[in-house]
Amino acid sequence: MSTWWVAGIAIVWYLTVNQISENALLDSLTALSLLIAFYYALTGVACAVYYRRHLFESLHNFLLIGLGPLVGAGLLTWLLVRSVSDMADPENSYSGDSWLGLGPPLVIGLGIAVAGVIVMIVWRLRAPAFWDERPGWPIRTWSGASGAAGTITEGRAEMSVVLGYDESPGAARALRIAVEVAAAFGETLVLVYGAAAPAPPGRSTAPTTTPSGRPAAPVSNTRSRRPTGRACRPSSRSSTRSRPRP
Repeated sequence: MSTWWVAGIAIVWYLTVNQISENALLDSLTALSLLIAFYYALTGVACAVYYRRHLFESLHNFLLIGLGPLVGAGLLTWLLVRSVSDMADPENSYSGDSWLGLGPPLVIGLGIAVAGVIVMIVWRLRAPAFWDERPGWPIRTWSGASGAAGTITEGRAEMSVVLGYDESPGAARALRIAVEVAAAFGETLVLVYGAAAPAPPGRSTAPTTTPSGRPAAPVSNTRSRRPTGRACRPSSRSSTRSRPRP
């Protein structure tokens, strides 16, 4: 839906500004560079902050998710400041006109930024749950003796590499690849282990309750661990991240 909104706004903007003059359209494209520089500078800082706990785990992490993004953010911030200074002079615009005593590109860029802040505040008030989300995947942890009633705890796990592992052909190779990917990016590897390959769509791998009405013993276990650089067979303890769905 957001793609259609952006496309519609872009079409309306193009048709409207193009009716004014071709120079006004070029000024609006120049203003877009301000927003791009601001966005990517902010992204570079956010990358280093988000992965701050992994920066000093290796030289690879420090360079690619720490130093590199921060250097890029610094360069883009410098270019942003220089561009604002140049665009403040109306003579540096394509049209040469003065809008509110400033160049049209700067006025357009500031106007779009202010409109974005207003939309963000409105959405914050309308959908506060979206802003309350935390990094990680929603999980359910089930604990209890086999064949007995247990407890389910909901929470969030910080992870980015998840692998469903079973005894099917190719599982060992998939596990090695998952370990390599997790180690390369310094992320947590989460294994969802099952005794057999998943059932076809529409079929359940196991009943969720026993004839007595108690929850059935889980058939899959999820283990969260840091990648060690080698493939490891996950443990088969009773603790699970999520219960099997029917």
